[in-house]
Amino acid sequence: MVFIENRNEQRESFKGSRAVSQNSLDKDQAILNAMHQNSKVTAAEIAIQLGISSRAVEKRIRAMRENGIIRRIGPDKGGFWEITNL
Repeated sequence: MVFIENRNEQRESFKGSRAVSQNSLDKDQAILNAMHQNSKVTAAEIAIQLGISSRAVEKRIRAMRENGIIRRIGPDKGGFWEITNL
């Protein structure tokens, strides 16, 4: 684990070369809000709402799935998102 100081003299923790930034947390929250509003929303629809690439949304969704925050119920087409842990 490596530590770097940011402009506010606070320390951010980095594991390898990947950091959880405030921007990532904001995107995660926006994705969760979209899923809460419409549990059948797609990554492509979320990407359009947030103005980011669908690949970026898919990466954040994968990370949230791996951390047990969300899960997919049913198939890709016809299924829905469940927010399991906030």
